[in-house]
Amino acid sequence: VDLKGHTGEIKGLAFTPDRSKVVTSSADQSLRVWNAADGKQISTMKTPAVINSLTVSKDGAQVMAGAANNIIYVWPLTIPAPKAGEKAPEIPAALYELKGHAKPVSSVELVMPAGTQLVSGSEDGTVRVWDLNGKKQVRSINHGAPVTDVDVSPDAKNIVSVSVNGTGKIWQLSDGKMLKEFRGDLAKERQ
Repeated sequence: VDLKGHTGEIKGLAFTPDRSKVVTSSADQSLRVWNAADGKQISTMKTPAVINSLTVSKDGAQVMAGAANNIIYVWPLTIPAPKAGEKAPEIPAALYELKGHAKPVSSVELVMPAGTQLVSGSEDGTVRVWDLNGKKQVRSINHGAPVTDVDVSPDAKNIVSVSVNGTGKIWQLSDGKMLKEFRGDLAKERQ
């Protein structure tokens, strides 16, 4: 199935939890939702900045998007149609924003199975843990170099972050303690 519509490089993509839809973001400053079965575009919206990474909430109702303007936006997966006589805003308002990163957000990852926390990595050299219910930062962890990617272990106990300087670090999610550091050309290994 081909997903055709973006006019720039695809920066982020995620399936909804039920695998029925795919959400993509692009350098063209748009976010699009697609039907996974046939590749038909369901919706498109302009974004206030390029979205580098995105993930979908556990219930499939929201998109968490890490942006080049240092903000994490949370939008409804389906933007409601404007009321009769009203014009849709060019850029839909976010449900809420998570602010704290000082440079572009490069990666966002939902902490499963609970789905109540989000982990983000940024060019500011930090990994941050966010409480989605309280809409606030829980912890900031200093990786020590611009973070290119983050992931969360399936048991939700650990975070891994990798950086442009070739370091990877494993952190304990509960308190931010570093458990392990590894070095190498991580960019090549991920290809």
